[in-house]
Amino acid sequence: MNAIKIASPAKINLCLNITGKNNDDYHELSSFIIFCDVNDYITIEPAPEFKLDITGKFAHKLTNPTENLITKAVFALSKASNNRPNLKITLEKNLPIASGIGGGSSNAAIILNYLNQFWNINDSDLIHTIGKKLGADIPACINGKTAIIEGIGDQIINIDNITEEYYLLLINPMTQLPTADVFKKFDGVFSSKLSYDPNINFSNWLSKQKNNLYPAANELIPEISSLIKIIEQQDNCLYTNMSGSGATCFGLFKLKKDAQLALK
Repeated sequence: MNAIKIASPAKINLCLNITGKNNDDYHELSSFIIFCDVNDYITIEPAPEFKLDITGKFAHKLTNPTENLITKAVFALSKASNNRPNLKITLEKNLPIASGIGGGSSNAAIILNYLNQFWNINDSDLIHTIGKKLGADIPACINGKTAIIEGIGDQIINIDNITEEYYLLLINPMTQLPTADVFKKFDGVFSSKLSYDPNINFSNWLSKQKNNLYPAANELIPEISSLIKIIEQQDNCLYTNMSGSGATCFGLFKLKKDAQLALK
């Protein structure tokens, strides 16, 4: 085995409805997700024993490798499949922590997908089960496709009819926003599931959607609303919102040059 480097993309919730609570008191949602070309990078290579090194812009925010989702994913799959985790994994952490773009979940999903093949397990049900136990976002990240997710995030409806190309401008206020804190502030007013019609214009449909967690997140970090106002004032911006539980905000553009101009 030679060292292999894999991109671990950000997951963006373009819209998000909180639809209720399940019997375990977990909030259920309905959300349209995409994966974009903004990545952490994971390098995997053989080693006498398991080791996780963390580099990159946000490495200093992850001080305990044993609590990292990568480590938990490796050892959970190792135990379930009776494989020794003789691996050195280097995580280049480029995505901000606790920012609503699923960085840690994406990291774990990349590892589960890779080891499922490398260890010749080839059991997608197993890695989805392990992923769900580690984090609600992980099954969708294992799937890795544009989708509507429901339940606690583990019910996945793939969306494959969007042929147009769009560009995202992502802005984060560089303040961590733990998901649990946002849900504590959530007002408890539930919405219906997303009703997506593949026969209508996607950007028109999206422009009518929202993120139910936005008010709660903005109460914790008021800068979020300021960022969204700045983004929506940019020329030819089709749609703005906050991703997930925040605090990353984004603008959707049809043309790359418009997104680049907005970034300046």
